[in-house]
Amino acid sequence: MLAASILIFIFLVEATTTVTSPKRNHVVHCIESEKQALLSFKQDLVDPLNRLTSWDSNGDDCCKWTGIVCDNTTDHVKQLQLANLYDEGALSGKGEISEALDRMIGCNPKRITSLSLDGNFFSGQLKDDIIEKFENLTSFSAYGNMLSGLIPHSLGKLSALKYLFIGGNQFNGSLPESFGSLSALEQLDIYENLLKGVVSEIHFSNLTNLQVLVAFDNLLTLRMPFSIGSGNYQQVFHT
Repeated sequence: MLAASILIFIFLVEATTTVTSPKRNHVVHCIESEKQALLSFKQDLVDPLNRLTSWDSNGDDCCKWTGIVCDNTTDHVKQLQLANLYDEGALSGKGEISEALDRMIGCNPKRITSLSLDGNFFSGQLKDDIIEKFENLTSFSAYGNMLSGLIPHSLGKLSALKYLFIGGNQFNGSLPESFGSLSALEQLDIYENLLKGVVSEIHFSNLTNLQVLVAFDNLLTLRMPFSIGSGNYQQVFHT
C-alpha cells in the first residue's frame, strides 16, 4: 500500500511538472516590409568604411543587423543606433537627412522609440512632416553632425520624448516655443549651434522633469532667470 502511494505521488509530481513547464521563448525575427525599408534607407547613405555590411538583402533577419534593435514581442524595429562614437566611420546621406529618414517610413515610425545618429556627417534640414511621424520617440540623438536650418516645431509634439541631443550642429533661428510642451523631457542639449533670440519661461513652462540643459555657444538671450525642474539654468546660456 505504501509503495502504491509513493508511485501515485511520483506520478502526480511528474504530471504537474509537465503541465507547468515554461513555454519556449519567442524568437525575434525580422518583418519583411521593415527589412525592405531599411535597405531603402541604406541606399541613401554613404558608408565609406562599410559599417553596414550586415545590411544585406540576402540576409533573412534584419533584427541582427548592425545598429538595429527589434521588439522582443512584436518583432518590429524599435531602435536605430547608428552613432559614430568610436570613429568607426562616419555615415552621411546622399541628400538631406530628411530624405534618408523618409525612406524609413516603411518601418512604421510610430513603433520606433530611439534614433541615434551622433558623430556622423548628416546634413540638411530636419523637416516637420518627417519628424512628426516618429511620434513615440523617447530618445532622439544627432549631435555632432552638420544639420542646419530651423529646429523643427514638430519636435515639441513628441510627448514621450525624454532625451533630445542636437548640439554641435548648425541649427539657426530661435528655439521653438513648442518645446514648452515636452513634459517628459529629462535632458536637452542644444549647445554649439547658431541659435539666437529670446528664451523665456514659455519655452520651458511644462518641463517639470528636466534635469540637464546644455545650451552654451549660441546667441540666445535669457529674458529673466527662471527655475526649470529642480534648478536654475541661467548660466548655461552664456556664449
